[in-house]
This record gives sequence, structure tokens and C-alpha cells, in this order.
Amino acid sequence: GRQIPVPAKKLLIMGAGVHAFNEKIGPIDRVGGGFTYSLNFVFSKHIRLATGIGTFIENIKVNQNDLYWGENVDELDPVYKSMANGDPRSTQFSTRLGVLLYGKTFYVGAAYLPLMLTDLTNNDVIIADEYYKASVQAGVSFAIGPESVLRPSIAGLLLEEGTLVLDYNLKFYLKGKTWIGATYRSIKSGVVGLGLNVSSALAFSYSYE
Repeated sequence: GRQIPVPAKKLLIMGAGVHAFNEKIGPIDRVGGGFTYSLNFVFSKHIRLATGIGTFIENIKVNQNDLYWGENVDELDPVYKSMANGDPRSTQFSTRLGVLLYGKTFYVGAAYLPLMLTDLTNNDVIIADEYYKASVQAGVSFAIGPESVLRPSIAGLLLEEGTLVLDYNLKFYLKGKTWIGATYRSIKSGVVGLGLNVSSALAFSYSYE
């Protein structure tokens, strides 16, 4: 058939997102949020390449009452003395960079975490450091019925010391609106979740580990 020229603006798509989180891991509380921005290059009808950058700010607090120092505490230890004066906090600002090649039935990508990391409080107890070095991810999609889709995927976090932590995920979508899923992590833990896609631009989800 006759080829129709595609306007240049259709070959480049921009995206943006806002994130918020509240997390507790043992004695550590993390609260924060961030903003992400991406450029999506249209290679063909079925393949696109996204490059994105994200900026995040988070407050980290160590709960003194949740720590155990042993039977014989060295009260002259500088870390103990600093923490004994209250729950230490640290506010960190970070920037991340990533790429993603994707289509309707697959995706594969990687990110560098973080491109920049700064401790805004200059706290001596909590040191801003690059704990996560990079991430990788890949997934595919299979239609198992006229209104059902199965999406297995894998995601990995590369830690600073070189350890790779892997998540094996499986999601079942019904009518493209609701989904249930499960994850097994190589650190021997599991996650279950469910979600609702309100539209192509808005979704809600909940997970429990």
C-alpha cells in the first residue's frame, strides 16, 4: 500500500512520573519521593528505546530503641555516643540513569544506581554510600486467552561488593485492567501483589513481602 510519512514528533515520545515511598527495614525508616523523565525513540511499529533519568530525595532514620548493642556496651564508642543522643537521621539526594528496549510483548533494560549521591545533612552516623550499583531487568508477555495475559520477568540488583540479587516474577493480567502476581527473591523471600490499571496513564498496586 501507499506509505504515509510519519511526523517527526511521533518518532519521539516523552514521559514523566512522580514517586513516593515509606519503608521500614528493621531499625531503619526510609521516607521520600522523586521525579523521573524519559525520552522514547520509536524505531518501528513494535520496538521502542527509552532513556530516562530520575532524581530522588529521601530521609533515613535509625531507631535507637530497635538496636541491640550487646551485654557490655562501650559507652565511649563514638558511634554509640552519637546515637545515644537520639535517633540519627540523614537526608540524601540521588540521581539515576537508565535505558529500556521494549515492545508490546517484551522488554529488556538496565540502570546505573546512583549516578550521583549526596548526603545533605553531613551526618557522621549514617554515611551516604553507593549500596546499589546497578540494576537489570527483562520480561516477556504471553496471551493465554482472549482476555488473559501471563507475564514472567526477572529483575536483578547489583550490590557494591559485586553480589547480584535476583527477583523472579510472574503476573497474571485479566482484561488488561486487573492483575495478581508473585515474586521469589534469591535472598529466600517472597512477595505477593495485586493491581488495577485505571487507564494507560494511571495505575494502583499493593504488594506484601
